[in-house]
Amino acid sequence: LATHARSIWNSLRPNDDPRPLEFFELGGDETENLDTFAGLLWLSTGFDMAKTWELMDTSHQYWLSIDDFRRGVRNLGFEGDADLLFLGLDSEGLGRITRSD
Repeated sequence: LATHARSIWNSLRPNDDPRPLEFFELGGDETENLDTFAGLLWLSTGFDMAKTWELMDTSHQYWLSIDDFRRGVRNLGFEGDADLLFLGLDSEGLGRITRSD
């Protein structure tokens, strides 16, 4: 595993460049989508995650399906790829996210 990790690192940071990797270097479109969403959250809720969750979880079920999430981010004014955001948050692949995700 260490050999594979070093090979990957060297392909992304040739010549023993010690700088840490930035997310945008790995995720192009996903990074732009996430940055857009983060900017929207900053403008609409001051990046207050509790307030954001309240605005999105309108049925107070303490979790969101992908349809709930799509509806919630659209209500916040997000016009990007809601599915891509959801898939990134649904790390366990359950098809729903909770506030702790």
